[in-house]
Amino acid sequence: ESVRATISHRAASWVLASALGRSEPERIDREGIMPALSNAGVLAVSHLLETVSGLQRPVVLLDGIHDWLSAGLSRELPVVTRAKADRDCGSVAAASVIAKVARDEEMVDWDARHPGYGFARHKGYGSAEHRDAISRLGVCAIHRRSWIHPDQSDPGQD
Repeated sequence: ESVRATISHRAASWVLASALGRSEPERIDREGIMPALSNAGVLAVSHLLETVSGLQRPVVLLDGIHDWLSAGLSRELPVVTRAKADRDCGSVAAASVIAKVARDEEMVDWDARHPGYGFARHKGYGSAEHRDAISRLGVCAIHRRSWIHPDQSDPGQD
């Protein structure tokens, strides 16, 4: 088991609750990365608020300097942004590693469904191996077509 996975399991054992939200590649292509990120965050926060009862004054702490979440929330909820929060705040670091491990596991599953892309190794990041696979095989269901570099052809597109 990787160090990151070990840390994720430990983090999951000491947080009150955690939730993941995601937006599909089609949504990212259609709406853009920031609205899709907001959608995923809203899904996660909504799930947490439904799961954890009795919170007196919940606050969301976002890593970074931009509040991409508040506009999508259906209720008023304080959102605090903090640069480097994943480095400086235990709960944000825990959320970050839990999310990354979940994504890594999802990419391993996608690797089995779409062999040849190397998802289990590069986890979908834009490595040379990943770009080469897109050039050879075209895009598959999890690729964001709007993010494909112009020199990476999609044999399925005319």
